[in-house]
Amino acid sequence: MAEATDEQQADMRQAKCTAAIFQALGAPLRVRLVEELADGSERTIPELVDRVGAALVSPGNVSSHLGVLYQAGVVECRRAGNRSYYTLRYPRLAELCRLVVALSRMSRA
Repeated sequence: MAEATDEQQADMRQAKCTAAIFQALGAPLRVRLVEELADGSERTIPELVDRVGAALVSPGNVSSHLGVLYQAGVVECRRAGNRSYYTLRYPRLAELCRLVVALSRMSRA
């Protein structure tokens, strides 16, 4: 087997990072959380629960999904007192989500 060049190895590392972001977006609730953070504002877990729908999600569920997004580098977290404030790390990621939503609507038409 031939050895990979430094450039090929760097490309593969980048592809792994990209795949981790897509994997993190692989749950409907995580997509909704990204959509709710798309305006650039900081939100707490209770605020996100209210915005997504308290009848649909629990604070623990939102917290778990935010943890996945945080581990993938999709969101950032700032702690102040006993509150955690979440923001979207890459605002352009919201554009990607909107594009995929538009594509999914087109595929159902």
